[in-house]
Amino acid sequence: MSARLITPYRRENSVTALKAEIDRLSYDDAFGMLTRPALLEHVTRLAPGRYCVVFLDLNGVHALNGILGMEEVNRRVRNSFALAFRHTDLVARWFSGDEIVVILPDDATATRGLTQRLQREASEHGLSFCSAAGVWNHPRDSLGEIVPRLARTVHARKEVNAMQR
Repeated sequence: MSARLITPYRRENSVTALKAEIDRLSYDDAFGMLTRPALLEHVTRLAPGRYCVVFLDLNGVHALNGILGMEEVNRRVRNSFALAFRHTDLVARWFSGDEIVVILPDDATATRGLTQRLQREASEHGLSFCSAAGVWNHPRDSLGEIVPRLARTVHARKEVNAMQR
């Protein structure tokens, strides 16, 4: 068996290609935000403290995809979330195509204001969502426990809203 030599040029190309792949996997081009794995990596670097976590579930995205087409719906979501987030805010697509998680410094007033601005932006683009917010004590609490709890709250609200129609 012969040893395969990797020249510095090839190694540089490999490293560049790997970095490009990491960037591609870290960012959701469709919605213009981080991916879930990228968010989970970013939160490992957050300073310990209290943060607000907002879980948003877009309403009727699958039906809209059928009516308007996926590209148009993705464009509307990107435009709705093109707000001037602070550099400390993290925004990511969560599990499914219609779930988004936002992590902000712990400020209930700012979080309410941001959620209301997002509602207005979404409405202007023909979208709506249901949301729930909670406090995350990092690193004491697990984000993997907070987000599912918020998701259950949102899904329960959506069920109640559906029954009231």
